[in-house]
Amino acid sequence: MLRMLMLLHLSCFAEGMSCMNKDHGCAHICRETPKGGVACECRPGFELSKNQRSCILTCNHGNGGCQHTCDDADNGPICGCHPKYIMHVDGKTCLEREEAAVEISEGNTTAGADVDKRVKRRLLMETCAVNNGGCDRTCKDTSTGVHCSCPVGFTLQFDGKTCKDIDECQSNNGDCDHFCKNTV
Repeated sequence: MLRMLMLLHLSCFAEGMSCMNKDHGCAHICRETPKGGVACECRPGFELSKNQRSCILTCNHGNGGCQHTCDDADNGPICGCHPKYIMHVDGKTCLEREEAAVEISEGNTTAGADVDKRVKRRLLMETCAVNNGGCDRTCKDTSTGVHCSCPVGFTLQFDGKTCKDIDECQSNNGDCDHFCKNTV
């Protein structure tokens, strides 16, 4: 069994592979090993997947982007809601059951004031003080809820919560004359 693991290790981290080679396959961070291979690592809040290359978001950072509860699974976090709430279609946000009924029903004649009260209650629950508002990096409370942002060198993903490294080397070799190495 040990020999089989060693063979697997050698096939995953082939000698001669370098982080300078764009084909190293690491999703986040590439580290060169003393034997001339590469080892992949993940940014905080992510774990290295079984293939030793991909990174999976975990509940340990920003509650996995979940508003209420978060459970780690093989493919990433699974969000859940507290009692009296249901999951929004985004799979991360929780709505009061009454509020969900208002969103789902078409032609609803509910008074605008009732809807405003529900929205305000939801916004009060969604603050940067609770799990950093679900934001991966920077969270700012606004009148419409939380607003997530990312530091320079990262881009905010479509979920509005997660930050992803921008590999400057992918565009025009990072304006380098010779070699470009993406530093996270």
